[in-house]
Amino acid sequence: SAWGIYVQGKSKATLKINGAAGTQGSTISSYSISGGGFSSTSSSFTTGFLTTVGTITFTAKVTDSRGRTSDTKTVSISVVAYSPPSVSSYSSQRCNSAGTPLDSGTYVKGLISFSYACSSKNTITTSTSYKKSTATAWTNANKTFSSGTAFTFGGSISAESSYDIKYTISDAFTTVTVNDTISTVSVLMDFKAGGKGIAIGKVSEFDN
Repeated sequence: SAWGIYVQGKSKATLKINGAAGTQGSTISSYSISGGGFSSTSSSFTTGFLTTVGTITFTAKVTDSRGRTSDTKTVSISVVAYSPPSVSSYSSQRCNSAGTPLDSGTYVKGLISFSYACSSKNTITTSTSYKKSTATAWTNANKTFSSGTAFTFGGSISAESSYDIKYTISDAFTTVTVNDTISTVSVLMDFKAGGKGIAIGKVSEFDN
């Protein structure tokens, strides 16, 4: 209601027949309101969530105690399309503090392209977090981002470990999460110190 619009799948409409009265001693015996796939025999009712996009016309009429039906009255509303935030592309790569790609960098350069509905009214929030691929707890990078604009975070992203990256986008109704991974620094071959692990093209992180 704060937006002043009807949003597909998120809004309902309340309809009410006002001023209906019988004539020549009759009384109103029944009511009818219909439109947008909804109907009611009450003088007032609230629809379910509106699923039709565009103009919805509701019609109303009453019948009196003598069986006479009134002219039909109509009212129309406009419903704005809604879909959850959508990510069209994303990337994560190691870099230095200036955002320049660097294979052994301890920072991450992220780039996310996304879109969302009702942008003139809707509010979007974003957040970034990361963790070593072997860990369970996420670290908040304290970094927000905009669609199509590269940004840098981290500073303590060890070049000897792989990391999971999580980008979160939320609007007024829905939260969407995108997961990515960055590998260790590239090496020809690496043996895990004190263990039995071996890796080709990256640092060995696990024992065989």
